[in-house]
Amino acid sequence: MNRIRQIDAEFRELELRREALEAERGKLIAAEREDPWMGFTPSEKIALFLSLFRCREDVYPWLWE
Repeated sequence: MNRIRQIDAEFRELELRREALEAERGKLIAAEREDPWMGFTPSEKIALFLSLFRCREDVYPWLWE
C-alpha cells in the first residue's frame, strides 16, 4: 500500500511539472511569433542578412563623407 501512495505522489508531481512545461512552451511559442529572430544565433542572423543583401564586391567607394 505504501508503494501505491508513492506512485500516486510521483504522478501528481509529474502532472504539475507537465503543466508548468506546457505553460512555458506556450509562452515561448507566443514570444517566437512576436520575434521570429528569437531562434537564431547572432552568427546565423549575420549570415542570413549578408545572403539577402549581398553587394558587389568588385566596386569600392572613392570617398566616405
